Amino acid sequence: MSEELNEQERDSAFMHILGFNGYHTIEVNYSGSGDSGDIDSIHLLKYKEVFSYTSEVGKENIEDRIKEITDCEVWVRNKADRILEQIEDWWNNDGGQGQMVIQIPSGTYVIYNNINVTDTESHEHSGNFLNETEK
Repeated sequence: MSEELNEQERDSAFMHILGFNGYHTIEVNYSGSGDSGDIDSIHLLKYKEVFSYTSEVGKENIEDRIKEITDCEVWVRNKADRILEQIEDWWNNDGGQGQMVIQIPSGTYVIYNNINVTDTESHEHSGNFLNETEK
């Protein structure tokens, strides 16, 4: 009899598999402005090695890693997107950028979220329009 795991159990199992394979941290880098933002890169940090899931994967190992890359990248992107949508608005107006650092296998994370802000200075001046004369 096979029992299906719920989402939390699957996530926990996935993190433990990453840990058993020597990975200790996931770094998710993101940026945006205007009305859109996206995850720019995902890095899995392994003891004495770093493996990056970016838009381009090295051709020399793509056949060996395609399933692993697809599964892990999709999983991390989906989870990170849900979390990043709930924090301060980093994707609108002047935009922002940041990094989410996720510990393996605990899943605890810290987000370093930076929001770009354009300052506006306001000044008030008063006088009597009728008293303004040409000099």
